[in-house]
Amino acid sequence: MSNQSDKNDVVKEIASYIEKGTLVPFLGAGASRLSPSSLPTSSELKEGFLKAVCLEGSFLVEQFRILFSHDSEDWFRSLRLEVFVEELERELGPRALRILDVYENSEPNLYHKFLAMLAQQPHGLKAIITTNFDMLVEDALCRQKVAYQTRVTKDDFQKFKKVTQSHDAKVTQILKLHGSIDDQQSLMISVRQVGNQRAFTGAKKEVFQDCLKSYDLLFLGYSGGDDFDILPILKSIPSQKKIFWIKHEADEHEIRAIPFANLKRHEIPHEIYSILVNRKSDKGIVIFCNAAKLIEALWEKLELPEENLNNGLEIARGAQTEGKQDNVDKVSVMLRSQLSGIGISSLEKKYLILIRLIARTGHYDKAIEFYRKLLEIQSEAPLAMELKCGLARAYKNNGQRDKAIEVFGEVKGWAKKNQRVRLASQALRGLGFSYRDKYIYEGSNHLYLKKAEEYLRKAVDLLKESKYEFETAWAYRDLGWPIKDLGKVKEAIKAFRKSVRNFEDLIGKCEDEQDGFDLKRQLAWSYRDLAWGYMDKARDSIAKGKANKAARAYQVASGYFDKSIELFKDIGDIENLGVSKRDSAWVPREQGDIHRCIKLDEEAQEWFRLIGDKENCKLTLQELSSHLRRFADLYEQQISPVYSEVAFKDIQIVEGG
Repeated sequence: MSNQSDKNDVVKEIASYIEKGTLVPFLGAGASRLSPSSLPTSSELKEGFLKAVCLEGSFLVEQFRILFSHDSEDWFRSLRLEVFVEELERELGPRALRILDVYENSEPNLYHKFLAMLAQQPHGLKAIITTNFDMLVEDALCRQKVAYQTRVTKDDFQKFKKVTQSHDAKVTQILKLHGSIDDQQSLMISVRQVGNQRAFTGAKKEVFQDCLKSYDLLFLGYSGGDDFDILPILKSIPSQKKIFWIKHEADEHEIRAIPFANLKRHEIPHEIYSILVNRKSDKGIVIFCNAAKLIEALWEKLELPEENLNNGLEIARGAQTEGKQDNVDKVSVMLRSQLSGIGISSLEKKYLILIRLIARTGHYDKAIEFYRKLLEIQSEAPLAMELKCGLARAYKNNGQRDKAIEVFGEVKGWAKKNQRVRLASQALRGLGFSYRDKYIYEGSNHLYLKKAEEYLRKAVDLLKESKYEFETAWAYRDLGWPIKDLGKVKEAIKAFRKSVRNFEDLIGKCEDEQDGFDLKRQLAWSYRDLAWGYMDKARDSIAKGKANKAARAYQVASGYFDKSIELFKDIGDIENLGVSKRDSAWVPREQGDIHRCIKLDEEAQEWFRLIGDKENCKLTLQELSSHLRRFADLYEQQISPVYSEVAFKDIQIVEGG
């Protein structure tokens, strides 16, 4: 098939679905990137923000160049936007969302105007689906005087239910799957917000599924990067409707259309390839083209009035998206003047923001480098000692435990001499957990555990008579672990219970929303740790032949795991929700309930997939492997052949088998 035939056939086919009123466009971030909108993609927003932060001091400028050079590793660039914003929120609070100001006050581009023109025609547009939270579609429809209704919140979707149900055909429905900039409560731009919005559940999921089953879809400007919500639905919903997926290539002069069945893996990103091929349908086409040229061809085919486009065709013939660097620079310039308002005014704060983001990627060696450089700039106590405490934590997390103990010891000595109770307690807790890590990773020497217990008891004794209630509750929880490891289970449970009670009391007195959020997270952790205390109690009872006591202890452990899960779900902490689910699978494992054990691991895996947490997905598969081996004798009788084949394939991938 010639290129010209490709172009004529696919343009004609898309136009026919438009004229029948069965086509629903799906817009991703790339659709708002064309001039004059020129809005940044998620990667450009992250990079532009960091460039604004790094434009002070030669070290930061050089580090930015290294992190984002063409030959650099992708570890920093690949940090998901949701995780990126989550870390900013933890450091800056609600002000972190000010980075989204760059999405306001922009102009609709050719794509938005084209959709507005389609909606104005007799066939209209039933709906426009988008993951974007800008207001450019609404703006374009307003300018063309098209009636529309925006569906953003869970309640909006609940009232709507299905596009195919009896709604006014003259009103275009805008379905904003990730929220809208004019309603910050609806946004799904941080992991917490994804959790609070429950991503794709309930009515929102039903509406999207209905669109996939009932309408032909045109994907425009969508990269397929939303593996926490959109991709699983696209993979799982069978449909006999057509899907046109535009693979935008700015330098492509022709329009090439390739059926799904003929796709080669290297021709398209892995995420999109897996969606299209796994659907096992010939009802779809990938269109390789400059998207503006395809819109121009459709415009001419549909004979839309040029005068209403406001010179859009001229833009279409010559328009290219802004270069990536142009958008990064634009974001950087816009945000530079806002950093103070966001809460990033000092050089120290800029370093700490970067350290938090780097540590989130697990590159603690780089975090150590940043801490050491910052300490060259800020060498005076007490701030220098607080920074050294952070440096020691980075050493600990990087496996340099002896170095961590040395630095924590230095901080402890200074803080004790200068009566800095809070800092001294942090150093003592750091020493305690550094010694516990030595016990875990450097051989099970109980002397390390006794050292850990000694330092953590000192932290509790120092804090319990102080005004630092939050740190006291945390220290009791920390103390519970080495005590538990030393076999003093009753004492460990007592410490965990004190932590729980203290955090519950603090939540009862708390009036600040952000503080309340942090306290609930801490309480959920304490519930989980208390559950592990009761797990050890059950094991001790089994060892003593006391089956009834063991059963009661397992029941209590399960209850505290459930409390932890519910609280993490309440605050939208999906990562820890998944961890608590995975941990809770040990209760049925030890009680011999294989089905319940596997079910909990599967549920944990789904939560991790929701946020694209590949590391925890891998850990969960490893635990599933362990559970299945534990039940090896029961395997054939209790697990279906289909599940067993899938499970062991996953396990082989994890173990490299």
